[in-house]
Amino acid sequence: MTNVVNTTSQNSHILNDYLQALLAIEETKSDLSPQQILAVLLTRDAVHAEIMLKVAQIPPDEVTKLMELDRRLKAQANKIVKAGQLKDWRSSIHPPAEAWWWFLESDESDPWTRFDAIWDGLTTINLTAVVSFLATFSSQFIVSGLDLLTTFGLVGNGAIALLVFGSLTQSGREKLQKLLHQLKLPERYCSEVSFGISALLLLGAIYLQNSLPQLGKYYYHLGLQSFAKAEFTEAKKDLKQAIAFDSGNFDAHLLLGKTYENLENLPNARTHYMQALPGNNAETYNNLGRLYLGDQDYLTAESFFLRGLDLVKADNFPIRYSLLTNLGWVEIEQNRYSQARKNLVSAIALNQKQPSNQQRWEANCIFAKVLEIKKDRKSAIAQSTTCVNNASSYTTFDYRWVILARRRLESVGTEGGNFKQKR
Repeated sequence: MTNVVNTTSQNSHILNDYLQALLAIEETKSDLSPQQILAVLLTRDAVHAEIMLKVAQIPPDEVTKLMELDRRLKAQANKIVKAGQLKDWRSSIHPPAEAWWWFLESDESDPWTRFDAIWDGLTTINLTAVVSFLATFSSQFIVSGLDLLTTFGLVGNGAIALLVFGSLTQSGREKLQKLLHQLKLPERYCSEVSFGISALLLLGAIYLQNSLPQLGKYYYHLGLQSFAKAEFTEAKKDLKQAIAFDSGNFDAHLLLGKTYENLENLPNARTHYMQALPGNNAETYNNLGRLYLGDQDYLTAESFFLRGLDLVKADNFPIRYSLLTNLGWVEIEQNRYSQARKNLVSAIALNQKQPSNQQRWEANCIFAKVLEIKKDRKSAIAQSTTCVNNASSYTTFDYRWVILARRRLESVGTEGGNFKQKR
């Protein structure tokens, strides 16, 4: 009888310690301290140890009291999880699985965690979209090789996406929770933080997608600068990148066509001139018509020159002059000399109205051929002399008439001067 009384008294003492530790937590209005939490958990350990030793000798009323105290402990789970460091403590103490009070996170009835599956699902959807964007970007950013801008755009976004993807795995979630802990943020927000980062990534990807035309313009201007310096290989690289970012940049297609033409790659030049046609640029029609002229497809060439004349602006002297000159050329090839004469005279008259530093002389070379056919040898020699002394070679096609004009002068023993290639 004495042993039962002593056991009951000892149980009551331990349960009373448990009660006092619980009261300290329940009555605290501010955040709990680690010491308070450890006190109640270690006291619950002591209760468990005593029960395991004398389970058959515990009176029913003591069991009832223990159950009530455990209920009150579980009611404080949110405060304990929020302020405690249960995971770190478990790694030091290694409590058994039945010591549920060390695992209160699993019993936490936090409204935030109830929607973790939804947040994680939305995160997966966002990241799937981001990966889709990145797959598209990878083919656009590396068309002409990676530079600093394209490397940053591709690798930077990819690295962040992989980081967030990792947060959906158990190990990744633990790392993110550790980061949140270092930032003094509750670990329960792990899913929401992952979703927030994925949403920002998706918005960034959408913004980048919408910014691609601007990047295209940037690379177009780089190509324009390289073309102006006759650095055609560099211009080709930048213009291909510009088109990768914005395939609807018709100016870039036109300039790339001119670049290929200067590199003597006429098939690729033709391809990009064709892709530039929707831009309704008169120069595109002029250059494409000239390629068809070189193929001796005179009807197609003439149609392009006529269309170019419909589109060219009145103040665009270089293109209007080229169109009239090339149209006269194709008419000569078709033995339509009267019409050729009319267009070439118009080109020469237009040229005479320009400042001396802008004048061009290809039309004089071609007009000399018309005069020669019309038996006006004196005028043909005069036009040939003017052409040989002044004309510039803008393309390989332009050499033809300069060479013919020079031969014409040589045949009559006239000194036509030295041919100077102007830049």
